[in-house]
Amino acid sequence: FPSHDTIFSFGSFTGNSIVAFNQLYVEGVVAPNGKIYCMPGTSSLCQVIDPSNNSVASFGTFAQSGNGIGGVLAPNGKIYMGITGSGVARFIDPANNTVTTFATLSFIPGGQSGTVSPGGKIYMAGTSSFGVVIDPSNNTITSFGTFGFSGSTATRSVLLPNGCIYYFAHTTTLAHIVDPSNNTVTSFSIPHGGTGVGSYHGGVQTLNGKLILVPHSSTSALSVNFRDWE
Repeated sequence: FPSHDTIFSFGSFTGNSIVAFNQLYVEGVVAPNGKIYCMPGTSSLCQVIDPSNNSVASFGTFAQSGNGIGGVLAPNGKIYMGITGSGVARFIDPANNTVTTFATLSFIPGGQSGTVSPGGKIYMAGTSSFGVVIDPSNNTITSFGTFGFSGSTATRSVLLPNGCIYYFAHTTTLAHIVDPSNNTVTSFSIPHGGTGVGSYHGGVQTLNGKLILVPHSSTSALSVNFRDWE
């Protein structure tokens, strides 16, 4: 177990929160260059951490709140940021620390983080009643399916061994499985164990064929055997 002298703080994160809700950075993504890119939630800047020397550098300029709740590394080596309240789709190029806007949407998909399908497309988990998929090969965005909910509902997702994508339920009793081969959506009920906003906030896949949903306001974790769907 690490002793106290092996745990230390480093760097200076200087981004200013654009809105009162102070959630400056949400998640980090490891790039091919080994650096960690911190996604700006309400920050006006991106931050990149170099673990080789524990240095922190900033880049980019953002004017909207909800800039990128999470992100995902695409097969082309770029990091695609979650598309939240701004409706602006962006990617980071770690090769030169640039931020590129490639679409401004007429709808707000509420994408939060994402999962890369076996075909290389990015399926954004989010707060909409429909799914959102990004094709990094040509930077197009399309919607699909009917999730049957709205609100902060599926904040995280994970790729299953059968190639389908499981969307973790958050403020709903419905979880969803997306088949990227045909963009079909299958919904099923799970317990809603929360007493406040959000029962579960993401989760992890185990080695014994199950998903463990991490509690948010719930008083217990939830185990789901995804092999029952294969």
